[in-house]
Amino acid sequence: MTQTAIALYTFASSFTWPAYPEDSVPSSADLPYITYTLQEYDWDSMGMMQMRLWYKGADYATINAKIDDISNSVKNGYKVNTSSGAVCIYKGSPWCQYQPSDEVDLKIAYLNFNVHYTTN
Repeated sequence: MTQTAIALYTFASSFTWPAYPEDSVPSSADLPYITYTLQEYDWDSMGMMQMRLWYKGADYATINAKIDDISNSVKNGYKVNTSSGAVCIYKGSPWCQYQPSDEVDLKIAYLNFNVHYTTN
């Protein structure tokens, strides 16, 4: 894994739900879980990252609590140090959107982040 991939995984997996790159969810994965985009940007640049929260339940209380948890963690930026520098993650805009699903109990929230890649 690249340093960027490790940093983004470190962030996405820090919220108690399993986290997977968007195109690498194992068929055996149980809900709830998080998926995230894995995009490589040049160091000393800005980029974007998207994260989806997947939850199965009758209401939105649990997924909304997880959104609040993630929102609080990036309020002042979430920094992951690497050997080349740091990856700093902030809320993007729009922050959160709910994604429709054909399954009544499946709740999906789509979050946007701005990511700053800085060198030492």
